[in-house]
Amino acid sequence: MGRGTPLARFIPALIGAVAAAAACAAPTPVQLLTADTVPAATPVPPATTGAPDTSDTSAPVDTAVPDNAADGEPWLPGDVDLTLEPPADITTVVTPATFDTTVITGGGRAPSPGDELVAAAVVDIERWLNYTVTEVYGRAHRPLAGGVHAVHPDRRDPTPDCGGVATEYRDMLDYVALYCPADDFVAYDASDIGLLSSLNNERGAMATAVVIAHEYGHVVQERIGVLNRPLPTIVLEQHADCLAGAWTGWDDPARSLLPGRDAVLTALVALIEVRDPVGIDPYSPGGHGTAFDRIGAFTHGYAGGAEACVALVAEPLEVMPNTFGDLGDLARGGDAPYDCTGVTDPECRPAGQFLGDDLDEFWSLAIGSSVDLEVVTSAAPCADGTTVGVGVTVCPDPGEVRIDEAILRPVYTTRGDFTLGYLLGRAWVELTISATGADAECLVGAWVGDLTLGRGRNPLRESTVVTSPGDLDEAVDVIMSTSVDGVHALERIASLRRGVLGGLDACNR
Repeated sequence: MGRGTPLARFIPALIGAVAAAAACAAPTPVQLLTADTVPAATPVPPATTGAPDTSDTSAPVDTAVPDNAADGEPWLPGDVDLTLEPPADITTVVTPATFDTTVITGGGRAPSPGDELVAAAVVDIERWLNYTVTEVYGRAHRPLAGGVHAVHPDRRDPTPDCGGVATEYRDMLDYVALYCPADDFVAYDASDIGLLSSLNNERGAMATAVVIAHEYGHVVQERIGVLNRPLPTIVLEQHADCLAGAWTGWDDPARSLLPGRDAVLTALVALIEVRDPVGIDPYSPGGHGTAFDRIGAFTHGYAGGAEACVALVAEPLEVMPNTFGDLGDLARGGDAPYDCTGVTDPECRPAGQFLGDDLDEFWSLAIGSSVDLEVVTSAAPCADGTTVGVGVTVCPDPGEVRIDEAILRPVYTTRGDFTLGYLLGRAWVELTISATGADAECLVGAWVGDLTLGRGRNPLRESTVVTSPGDLDEAVDVIMSTSVDGVHALERIASLRRGVLGGLDACNR
């Protein structure tokens, strides 16, 4: 993989295994692989470093969460309140960086509007590295010896070799960003043709800052000796995602960069773009996790700080199933037909119908009284109607859910079937429980968890509906593209995750 580049030299921390292979195909931004695409599971060598151990490993790494991690109850997935944090909408550079700007330009590239922010982020992340290694892990701090390098085709200054092998620009196209433990440096793609350029143009330079923070998560792992352990790739990636979240939410008065709400959204977009494609076992070599998994790890660090990330090496967060259960689901790419048009299977039912019936059954059993809502195809408005997003409207009177097919159907086709599943889940919660905001997300998550994990499933359930690989990421995608009650997307996704993992009981906390 990677045009003959040996993966073992690098920790290519941001891009998923098969998404990385897609990046090799052409010098264009990596395209989002959704449930509509079923790639072959390409074998990838483990992301081990083969580098000499330069850390102090005379004592084992303490994987228990330190006493100062939190007061009271331990932090659980979904326990995040962003109503007051971050305090600003827009990321602010407090102290412009004073080091040589060629760290950002690499020579041969004109300055760009985001250079100051990236430079300030590098200074801030290096300070955070000092804090994390010394205060959280109790190890001696060593600054990044090889520095941070922006790599692009016109770079005049040579990029450092990694383990005696040249680091070339094509490595950046393959991996977006990387950490080389052998020579202790971080490099990232600073061209105008790669994924980071696309994200920076769309979301701002915080995309690059968050990517670099993730790479510094691997620097932390090197400092504490974790990279020398035979750990699955996803454990290292989850830990680094957590640490990137910890840097983003770091509460320190001397920060040179104050990430705002825009930075958090940028981080979520980056994680969605580089999720594992459907059909890839997250624990296979090179696995990084779904968007749902990666955002969960980022949130874990954002809400709990670097202290909350300590235990993840020994006890990783639960990851969602991402392989197909049968050949039929594989052939469909995990998507059910919208309305059975052209389908020869006599048992085929329109998606809105079988999802609606399943929601009726789930909520009837959950609340102890009959729920019988109707899904109708109509673009007509209704009295006191509420749009839950993308062509789906809740109508309290006469108690129905209206779908505007002209809006929804193209989204269903291009973004996956569970766009409809998530939106119907929201509609049922609003009509049945009268829940809104983050509370509604948790309740929707409880239903999704019942379909995905089946833990504590009511024995009276008769429905055979289950989720497919990619469905939870489609729900995350909808959350990211819709605004509900002014609640931040991170809080909404965290609440959805709480319901998926903990069921209805977790929503009643």
